[in-house]
Amino acid sequence: MNTSQIRFAQRELQRLGAAVEETGLLDDPSMAAVRERLRGRDDLPDGWTDWSRTRQMVAFVQSLATDEGIDVGPLDGLWGPNTDFGYSSLRFLREHGELPPNWRDIPQPPLANPHGWPDETEASLRAFYGPVATHQTRIEL
Repeated sequence: MNTSQIRFAQRELQRLGAAVEETGLLDDPSMAAVRERLRGRDDLPDGWTDWSRTRQMVAFVQSLATDEGIDVGPLDGLWGPNTDFGYSSLRFLREHGELPPNWRDIPQPPLANPHGWPDETEASLRAFYGPVATHQTRIEL
């Protein structure tokens, strides 16, 4: 985790009522608050209390996302693509009050074709270039 991600997690701890400072460090007060928030969750594997500070903080971020209905996969304390997605979605939610739109639902504009090149169908190619061997030149490389 980088400093800005830790600061975000510390702000979330403050939002939940923990008396922690926004230091960007995995300090004792922040980690005590993280362990308090994670304790009693049934979606954490046995032995999570033996994880490193970083891994526990990542699990805390994963739990925040999960509690907001953002699918980050299992709470494993490992930062991967799912956790990164969950973190980004959670930040968007906190900044805008709603989850970001699903990128698959955003309509895409048609690709521009400013030069009028033909589609890659045989009929379009023949209409554009003419019959084979009439407007083409063979180039030996």
